[in-house]
Amino acid sequence: AGGCAAVATNPLDVVRTRLQASPATANLMGSKHLVAVARHMWNEGWRSGLTRGLGPNVVAGAASKGIYLGVYEKMREGFRRFSPDRPHLVSGGSAFVTSVALAVVINPLVVLRARAQLSPLDLGTRAVLHSIWTKEGVAGFFRGTLTTVVGKTGETVLYFVAYEHAKRVALDRTGGYNVMGLQVVSMSMLARLFATTLTYPHNVLQTHLREVHPLTGRHEFNGIARTCTKIYATEGARGFFYGLTPHLLRSLPSTGVTFLVYELGLHALGYA
Repeated sequence: AGGCAAVATNPLDVVRTRLQASPATANLMGSKHLVAVARHMWNEGWRSGLTRGLGPNVVAGAASKGIYLGVYEKMREGFRRFSPDRPHLVSGGSAFVTSVALAVVINPLVVLRARAQLSPLDLGTRAVLHSIWTKEGVAGFFRGTLTTVVGKTGETVLYFVAYEHAKRVALDRTGGYNVMGLQVVSMSMLARLFATTLTYPHNVLQTHLREVHPLTGRHEFNGIARTCTKIYATEGARGFFYGLTPHLLRSLPSTGVTFLVYELGLHALGYA
């Protein structure tokens, strides 16, 4: 399911990444405006523009959904045994462990995806992989990992706490909620909107840390504090939210469908 969603939403992912990039990179790809980026991608052609980074995106999407839901459910069972009367601690602690595991495992794939999507030379995944390996070694595949861990931890914790709270409110009001209907979809999408909007700047930071200058081939952004300072100096506060619209268009429907299937599975297995 995660892999299929990645294929369907890859064009939005390319748009988001290019909007998040620094002006030096973005100006080569239609500037930092949604319509201009989409037009530039269309002119590149379906293969060069719309499918950039598709391979690592599919693998990362499939792996992330499995880790995201599988690890979370196992951690929730464990936290419930130690703290059955503290639901916020259960959901928050489970989400923290899940986000750390997810960030570390898929970070190399995310680096590959970002570099392929931002390459002005239309490099394929193999060429990007070879370039990172020869120029930066193993460390190159883990650029931005700390930002990913911190950002994804905050987003995941906020998401699951909000989602589980919404479920408890629904149970208190109705004595049970309909996992077959739109209630789960709406709760999961609202929780995602809340969590993603609050923590979105970490996505922009990650892209800046992973990109290389299109002319020199060197990393122009190093260190979280210095990167934040540069983004604010050149683009203002708005710079931390470039690409939010395509990101939400990509993630909200996927989250709604994923958690509807997840809750149906738990219900069928007798866990819900």
